[in-house]
Amino acid sequence: MTFKNAAVPSIDAIIIGAGPSGISMAHSLKHTLGFNNFTIYEKLDGPGGTWRTNTYPGCGCDVPTHLYSFSFNLNPEWSKELCDQEEILQYYEDMEATVDKFDLRPHMHFQVACLGATWLANKGKWEVHLHDLVTDIKYSRETNVFVSAVGGISEPRDVRFPGMEDFKGAMFHTARWDHSYNHKDKSMLGVPNGTMSDPTATSPASKDFASANDNLVATYMPGKSAEEKRLRVEADAKSYIYRMTPKKYHDFIVPDFPLGCKRRIFDPNYLEALHSENLSLVPEGIKMIDETGITSESGEHEDFDVIVLATGFKVTDFLTPMEIIGSTGVSLADQWKQCRGAQAYWGTYVHNFPNFGILFGPNTFPAHNSALFACEVQVSYVTNTLFRPLLSGSASIVEVKGSAEDFFANSVQLQLNGSVFSAGCSNWVADHEEKRYTDRVGEGSGGDEEEFVRGSWKDTLIVEKREGFAMAV
Repeated sequence: MTFKNAAVPSIDAIIIGAGPSGISMAHSLKHTLGFNNFTIYEKLDGPGGTWRTNTYPGCGCDVPTHLYSFSFNLNPEWSKELCDQEEILQYYEDMEATVDKFDLRPHMHFQVACLGATWLANKGKWEVHLHDLVTDIKYSRETNVFVSAVGGISEPRDVRFPGMEDFKGAMFHTARWDHSYNHKDKSMLGVPNGTMSDPTATSPASKDFASANDNLVATYMPGKSAEEKRLRVEADAKSYIYRMTPKKYHDFIVPDFPLGCKRRIFDPNYLEALHSENLSLVPEGIKMIDETGITSESGEHEDFDVIVLATGFKVTDFLTPMEIIGSTGVSLADQWKQCRGAQAYWGTYVHNFPNFGILFGPNTFPAHNSALFACEVQVSYVTNTLFRPLLSGSASIVEVKGSAEDFFANSVQLQLNGSVFSAGCSNWVADHEEKRYTDRVGEGSGGDEEEFVRGSWKDTLIVEKREGFAMAV
């Protein structure tokens, strides 16, 4: 179907973020709908999102790289099963790869941060507040459709230890790696120990890893299985860890929670690296930091030249640090605080926030799979339920009903309560203090995704048609 925009008032869209979600959304608009009146604003100096932000030594994917290929641009030429950051970023950005191959770069404006957006009810538009990081000029733009594609792996998670400000050595987060720092022959502490720090363990030289939580590392990732198969897989994973790990770590290297509670990962030679004479794994956390190093929870003090914080990201602080003001004059963050926390219909639409879609929203992060799959499903959903009605002239406002959003959010909590994600481990799925789940929905099965894309307009979406909108042929 071809949309003739001349038959309806001019429609435009603003997308925030040029990572995988933003790239996928741009491709869908341009090549599925034939719609070109959209702009992407990205705070970084180029596309790629998390793969441009994270450049620490050994950075790469922890699931097979083919799962990081866009369905519209499959790549049979990946160099290995678990590719490094540089190769993945090249796939997104380079002339022969995605952004330029599909002529998406002209829509992108780099080094422009989004401060937030406000819904203008009298105009039926969003006013998007932007900050040019090069000129330091702040300005606003109005748009019919506002899409957040900022992702969840962009803002480093704040972590505070007593005495951090007293440390005289170098200290930085993996996502803000200081490439000017020469770590050769330096004593390095990585904290904590998990998926973020696994790759770094195989790269720099002398280091320790302080950890209170370890992951199960398996040689393969099985799909949905019965209880007996799950136990066999868990036993195989434990056997692999014991076989590959120095005996001095056997007392604590295998976690006491069931397989699947934390994200399952492939072993990128992490366990082999534990045999290095200049690396040690400490099964406890940090009590305090002083000028020269750290004191562990058991009272042991050790000096370090550099401390690397592999503490992850603010994955549950959605849209951070943007302030989005909806139709009631209440910010999205405050609306979520007034209810159970972050929630959205199929992780995408929030009531009181019309013509607004969230990519990588609440309950969309796949626990053991590539986020790119979930991203493309959401993009298809936004394309068909938001952009098509607006472009056809059949609607000017699309908004989810609060009752539908609440019903969906309740069903997610009921589904995940009692699942492996509630087993008590520290993960990015469960908020154990609030007793709720923020970053996981369903099993990602074909049936789930089919229902997601199909939806039910009558029960879930408010569609408003303003005067002057007519059906385009």
